Amino acid sequence: MYRTRLISAIVAALISAPILCGIDWPTTKNELHYSFGQNDHGRPSVGMLFSGNDSVRATDAGEIVFAASGGYFATQTDRFPYTLGSWIAVDHGNGIVSAYGNLEPFDATIESKTIVEKGSVLGTSGISGWAENQGFFFSIFDRIERRWVNPTMLSPGRADSRPPTVKSVTLIGRDGQNIPLAANRLIRQGSYRVIVEAFDTENAPRQYALTPQRLVCLVNGSEQGALHLETLKTINGELSVSRIKSSPANLVYLNSGAFDLGDIRLSRGRTTIELIARDSGGNERVASFSIAVE
Repeated sequence: MYRTRLISAIVAALISAPILCGIDWPTTKNELHYSFGQNDHGRPSVGMLFSGNDSVRATDAGEIVFAASGGYFATQTDRFPYTLGSWIAVDHGNGIVSAYGNLEPFDATIESKTIVEKGSVLGTSGISGWAENQGFFFSIFDRIERRWVNPTMLSPGRADSRPPTVKSVTLIGRDGQNIPLAANRLIRQGSYRVIVEAFDTENAPRQYALTPQRLVCLVNGSEQGALHLETLKTINGELSVSRIKSSPANLVYLNSGAFDLGDIRLSRGRTTIELIARDSGGNERVASFSIAVE
């Protein structure tokens, strides 16, 4: 899907601090279709995708540093499409830039150096670039720390009282054996990878399964595996995510849509394994498994 290819487009245009707080959402009507860190065929989304038709507004005051209407950039011999289609980038100071992509083509008077106020209409959600349906892509990039920031860390909380759902928790042994925890109560001691399927629907009914902001695996109360989606960062050319420590995204994001939270070590005796899924609104779901380790 096109969202997995947005990274190079954003970095190329924006690479030129402290994270600013108190920004607004760029839309009040469009429905969140894809969340930050969403598993997109084995890669994390570096922003959010909203579906529907609505005005797209600047999340805070700033200066437009890039604007491309029509979705193409020119070379000496040809034109190539932007994955983001018609898109705009706004510099808010302190190294923070917000990007709004897949917009409808907009007025040529919107150009670099234009000053915008918080809430200013930048354009309308569209189907430009590699968009599959009407909507728009939204991301926040910290140029000083060279990382993408989860917009939920900076914006007002979205109305949400429903906790995430933990669909499955599976252990994979060194021999490659899959052990679904829901169906096993006796496991041999050793090291295992923790594979989790979990999703968040906010206040359903919704047709979109979003990604929780945090997944944490506890073994007898001690955190051994995790996925934290407050930020995403590129290290040595590889997109990295935070588990217990920074890890390449391709080791965490599985093509099946599941997440690899890393390794846990199980020793003999009665053991409790807990999987905690937490969304950006602070709602939590705990899946607990009591097993005997031999």
